Amino acid sequence: MSNSILRKVDSENRAFKSEWEHDYFFILNKDHKQQCLVCFQVLAVLKEYNLKRHYTTNHKQKFGKHSCESRKVVCDQLKKKLFQQKSLFTNETKQQEEALLASYFVTYELMKAKKALSDGELIKNCAIKMAEAFNENKVGNKFQTVPLSKQTVTRRLEDISNQISNNVKDIIANCSYSAIALDESIDVSDTNQLLLRHEIATFLREEVANSAELQKDFEDVELLRNLAFLTNITQHLNVLNLQLQGKKQTICQMVGFVDSFHKKLHLFKSALDKNNLLHFPCCRKLSEEEEGLEFRDYTEIIEDLSSEFDRRFNDFESFRPDISLFSNPIHCDIESQPGHLQLELCELQCDPSLNTSQVTGIDFWKLLSPERYPLLRNWALKLCSVFASTYICETAFSSLKHVKSKNRNRLSDVVLSHILRVATSQLEVDFISLVSSFMKPQCSH
Repeated sequence: MSNSILRKVDSENRAFKSEWEHDYFFILNKDHKQQCLVCFQVLAVLKEYNLKRHYTTNHKQKFGKHSCESRKVVCDQLKKKLFQQKSLFTNETKQQEEALLASYFVTYELMKAKKALSDGELIKNCAIKMAEAFNENKVGNKFQTVPLSKQTVTRRLEDISNQISNNVKDIIANCSYSAIALDESIDVSDTNQLLLRHEIATFLREEVANSAELQKDFEDVELLRNLAFLTNITQHLNVLNLQLQGKKQTICQMVGFVDSFHKKLHLFKSALDKNNLLHFPCCRKLSEEEEGLEFRDYTEIIEDLSSEFDRRFNDFESFRPDISLFSNPIHCDIESQPGHLQLELCELQCDPSLNTSQVTGIDFWKLLSPERYPLLRNWALKLCSVFASTYICETAFSSLKHVKSKNRNRLSDVVLSHILRVATSQLEVDFISLVSSFMKPQCSH
């Protein structure tokens, strides 16, 4: 065969002619395909012969009697009918997509608030009632189409959770360093509360029957002395505890908080040696009520507490050289730093744009050019990846206890995992892509 016979139709650059609309009742649709206005069939090849044959075979008997103006009228009517049908399909699809998107929104907010899966129906009914109150029947009808049954919310939750999980995997895959925070939790935790002398006595006297003996116990000065000291030292420990619970803190900040408390312990010991109760308000108040009361013997407890801190935070010692460099790279002693970082530190300390910068901490290290300081940036990334505490675990445990309570103890491990992932994640969810993943969204109730 010759090359002319093997030609492709697309190469002939055939154009649709406007007169074919009236002659054969065909139009060129949005996909640039010729479509019959009568039966909506789409022909693959743009060729007048094909259009004419289709019209003659299928529609000439019915429409052949029309000519000139009447034929144009019929053609316009057929076009209008086709466009209306397409518009109807488009609107229905759009409404389905909007309802699907709304169900994802509601599911996400429910899980962020750690609410029950079955609350979706409650949200839906409330939305419908609000639309009725505002006399917005059309809006109410749209709310009716939003699928929010318990089963549907569970499926939406799974979709959102899987997207977050995939995003986390992508982020980890692109990280130079990563770390895992591990901790364990128990189902029940107790919180001790300390009351002062007069509050306890008043409570016993007014609220507890036959409490005379207990009231007498709280007249014991030694008991009150111990209680006052315990109250004050616990308050100081609580301050440290709150500092260590901050979000997105680096190990450098954590070590700073621990070191600060260690200095406070030395200060407390020195003050108690002199019976100075400046930093122990409950002890000071009791001392004012009981003249000549001494608190010097509590220095031993302070020493024991200091020793316990040394033991518990001993791991921090291995990080101190790195922390010193991370906190003050501009003025560090270069010769005492790791050999592979020394040359870049020379560059850094002589870089005018960096050694005059007022930025500190992580933000400072972000200023370093990857091309000029690759080793220093890599070293800083590694240090920043270290979890300094189990705070992130504790927040997850808190969410766990809220989600899986005694009233909601039948959640499966899989569903519980999805809820916790959505409730604790700070990653944004791409709801549009979730909706788009459904080729033809179908609303279920």
